[in-house]
Amino acid sequence: MSWFCMLLLLLIVFLVEVGAECGHNGPSIRFPFGLKHDRNHIAYHGFELSCNDTHTVLELPIPSIKFFVTDIDYKAQVIKVYDPDNCLLRKLLKIRNLSSNSPFRFAQDNLSNYTLFNCSREGEGETSLYYQSIPCLSGPGYQIYVAQPNSAIDELPIDCTKLNNTSLLPYEGYDIYDTKYDHNLRLKWLEPACGHCEAKGKRCRPKNNTTMFEIDCFHFHPKGEKKKYVAVGKLSY
Repeated sequence: MSWFCMLLLLLIVFLVEVGAECGHNGPSIRFPFGLKHDRNHIAYHGFELSCNDTHTVLELPIPSIKFFVTDIDYKAQVIKVYDPDNCLLRKLLKIRNLSSNSPFRFAQDNLSNYTLFNCSREGEGETSLYYQSIPCLSGPGYQIYVAQPNSAIDELPIDCTKLNNTSLLPYEGYDIYDTKYDHNLRLKWLEPACGHCEAKGKRCRPKNNTTMFEIDCFHFHPKGEKKKYVAVGKLSY
């Protein structure tokens, strides 16, 4: 191992004990997460977060998709995010094979392909057990509906044209249909496997003199208040 890599690992081990957060009520940010451009809180690859005002931001690559973070459960290894643009489905449609492009995957076990339909404005806002209108994807003169798997087009209330099937998305309807601003999408990670450390009331960090893929549990002794970060400027999408 090069001296640079060894020094980097020692720096991470030394600093991982102190968490950070964006604003006063943001989730605690600690290993494997870290803040971009902050040498005091270096992240495991793919776990970089940033601050936008008092919001904690997770950016998924390929394509770049940004979510606001509401909670990080280090024991269960689950991060809860929501779309600040209030159109969760629009961003989910851009995701292709989530686990191959990031360390995360959908926390729900039930995934399915949904079907999108472009329909006339007549009957706007109608919903049923099988389909739901998506206002944020619709526009003047047309309404976009998302339908449950295996739904027939004649179950829709108006003239519609099938657009395409989605990639595998969480099957639970509220994850796809809910357009509330504070709605959460749950993502989980498998590596690094720090959950067993948290279950013992400990913290997780890279082992000394190893790669970041090997982790170690350690007893955490708070040394003071968590650092607070506030970013200036607006988030662009």
